[in-house]
Formats: sequence, C-alpha cells, structure tokens
Amino acid sequence: MKFIQFLFLVFPLGLFAQQKNLNYVESSAGLANPAWEGGKTELEFADMNNDGHIDIVTVGDHGNPNVGTSHHGIEVYFNDGSGNWSVQMSGNFGYGGIAIGDVNNDGFWDAGYGIHHNYSSTDLGDQILEVALGDGTGTNWTPWDDNLATNGEDWGMFGTDFADVDNDGDLDVGSISFGCCAGVHVYLNQMDGTWQQSFGFIGGNSNSRFVFGDINNDGNSDFIIGHENGIVYFGDGTGNFSPAPAGLPGPGGIGAYGPSLGDVDNDGDKDIAYIYNGIEVWGWDQDNETWTDLSGDLPAGTNFEATQLHDVDADGNTDLFAFGNGTCTLWLGDGSGNWTQETSFTTSGASDCQAFRVGGDIDHNGIADVIMLAEGGSWPSYQNYLKCYKESSPADSLWIRGLFPKGGERFKSGSVQFIDWASEVPVGYEILVRLLFSSDGNTGGWNIIDDYLANSGRYQWTVPDVYSDNCYIRLL
Repeated sequence: MKFIQFLFLVFPLGLFAQQKNLNYVESSAGLANPAWEGGKTELEFADMNNDGHIDIVTVGDHGNPNVGTSHHGIEVYFNDGSGNWSVQMSGNFGYGGIAIGDVNNDGFWDAGYGIHHNYSSTDLGDQILEVALGDGTGTNWTPWDDNLATNGEDWGMFGTDFADVDNDGDLDVGSISFGCCAGVHVYLNQMDGTWQQSFGFIGGNSNSRFVFGDINNDGNSDFIIGHENGIVYFGDGTGNFSPAPAGLPGPGGIGAYGPSLGDVDNDGDKDIAYIYNGIEVWGWDQDNETWTDLSGDLPAGTNFEATQLHDVDADGNTDLFAFGNGTCTLWLGDGSGNWTQETSFTTSGASDCQAFRVGGDIDHNGIADVIMLAEGGSWPSYQNYLKCYKESSPADSLWIRGLFPKGGERFKSGSVQFIDWASEVPVGYEILVRLLFSSDGNTGGWNIIDDYLANSGRYQWTVPDVYSDNCYIRLL
C-alpha cells in the first residue's frame, strides 16, 4: 500500500490576515418550525443542494416521527446564505444520529443514520441502522442499506459516522448503540447497496457518540466513542479495530461525554477532547506510544457536556468549543496545547445539551459557526430548541484557507478522504473553487483534483496512486 504525506498546504486566493475579536449572535430564524420535543439527536453541517450555502441535517429527537410533533424522517434545514432556515422532511422514522458523505461516489451527498424509531412501513426507515442515497437536492432519498443492523443490534442505534476504514475507495459506516445494549458496529461498503460487518460487539452502556479519525497517524481510520468499554479504538486498515492502549481518564459508567477529534498540536494526527473530570484534551505520542495531556489550564469540574475541536478562526491551530448548562465557551489553541478563552455566550431558555456541532460557516465570513439542540424546562413540560449562533464579523476581504489536511497527515493511495477549507467572501462576490494536488512539492506540477466547485467548505477526494512525503493541496 502506497502512502502520501502532507507537509502543508498552499492557498493563493487573496491575502489572509485574520485577526478579529470573535463574537457570536443567534441566527435561528426558521429552526423552531416545527417545534421540537425532547431527547438527544445528532446534527451535521453540509451543503446538501450544492448552492454553496451550508445547511443543517438531522433525523430529529424523540418527537421524530410525529410523536407530539410534526417532525419526520431525514430533515434538512436549508440556509439562504445569511443564516435564515427552511426545512424539508422526508420519511417516517427518526430519533438518532446522522452522518453525511458520498457512499456511491456519484458526487452527491448521502446520509447514514442510526435511529431508535424505525417506524417506517417502507424500506426507507425500517431498520435501526441505514444508509440512503441523495440526489443533490437534499429532499429525495433512496435506500442503500441491505444487511445493515443484522449482527445483534436491537432497540436502537445512534451516533453514526462515515470513513474509508479499509482504504478501498469508498466510505464505510460505523455506529453506536442508543443507550444500552446494542454495542458498536462497523460495516464495509460493498458498492452495490449491501454491507458487511467488519467489526462489532454487543452490550455495554453508551453515551451515543461515534466519530472516525486517524488518531495514531498510520494512515488508517480509528474511532472514538462514548461507551463504557473505552474511548479510543485503533483501526488496522482492513476494517478491524482494537482498543487503544490504556492511559486516558475515564470513560465512566456510560462512556465519555461529548468526545470530538482535531489536531491540537499540529503533528498530523487527530487528538481527542471529551468531558470527564472537566474538559480533557489528549494526544497520542507516536514515538513513545503513550497518551499526552494537552488540556493545559482548561477548567476542571465544570458543567460542560460536549466538546468540539475545530480551527474556528482559520489561523492553522485547532481551537476548542464546549457547551453545557446553558453556556457555550470558545478557547483558542496555540498549536502546543495552550488555551486562551476568546468568548462565551449563553443560550437563553435552553440549557441541557442534546446535540452540539461546530464547523460550518453559514455566512462566509471565514469563521466557524455553531449549532446545538438544547433542552429547556423540566418534566413533564421540557422542550428542545434548535439554535444556531453565527460569528458576527463582517466579510470585508476575499481569501481561502485549507483546514484539512493541514500538514503531517498520512493517507493511503486509493483511500477516500475529505478536504476542508474556510473562506471569507464579501457580499456581492460569487466564487467557485478549484482544487489542485502536487506530489512534488509546493512548486508543482499541479494536477487538477476538481474544478468549478461550490464554495461549500468540503470536498470528498480519492487519494491518487502515488508515493510521496512532499505533497500539497492548492485552493484557488
């Protein structure tokens, strides 16, 4: 198997000079219609209709489908480019987690979801783990799910993610139980609408979170979970996984709360954040094969419930957002495990975290925005509220900058990866994006990956058949 390794990326569009004091304002118009109910869900940012505006995708909370609400099926909240939202819903199922990716390599975003309410009388939504093909509209879905949830899973699945775990050029799917006791399962994509389990176990308590990423930088997908059996599992590149070496705090009786992945120390692998004794941030030391504490002076013993690692201000260093008890706080990272609190805001009327996501830039000002589902009130009058908070800086310059890969990552030839970027685009400008690749350094020659792309911040890429440790991606 050939490897490529990235040094750093080249971004020649405009002058990048991002030095702003960050401030977040609510931008939730349309997110309360229809009203939500209660319980957890999962939220994803994705440009579902390829118009260059980031949308919100979910399969809803306990009220989906039609349990005291009018929510049903896969729900896409379409963004008008300014942070105003309108929803389209498809199917008769819900209450779970969701992942977005292109599983059949046709250029359209598809959905994978683990659910508790598999109430559908049709093929779309009658299993607790499914994949459905999209057609580029965000409103039409075709089941592509044979043999999923056939290895002892019952009651429900929840947190779900996509990655090419066997490096064969297509996305595979992983998911974790809805509470106890369906366990954790990974299925390989057979590219014909059928799936084959490559790893899984039954039993144990779950906190409903599952995320893929390369944590030990060997070119294979690993995953983190909120489960009592452990937090990190290392992949071997064939679809099999084993528990990572001990040394992390936790995971506790129902698993780590709110785990997330991001490269905090700029060494090319994904580091881990989660809630245990306060906010924990840890990285894998590849040389010494041990865990390194990157938490710095982050607060201990807090009421936070979830984390998100993301380069919020696109300065090349991963930052940390945490949410819980009605407070959302951002710490900027310096690339060495040191943290500086940048801003904090409260979520009026809703405090208990049911879902949390950072990463989509809904208004193209170059700074990542925040979505969350939070519960207000108490039984029996509790209710969830879907909220979006956008960073309020004006878009007054034109630039583009890569977020992933950013340097030091190892990819296997033929595997599927994601290219992520941030951009600032002033009002009145309309831009398309060109992606180029060089395996011969930052002077090229450059080969076009793709051209005339909507400025959506993400592209799914099949790694070319080359061997090099001098690779670059260029965005125009």
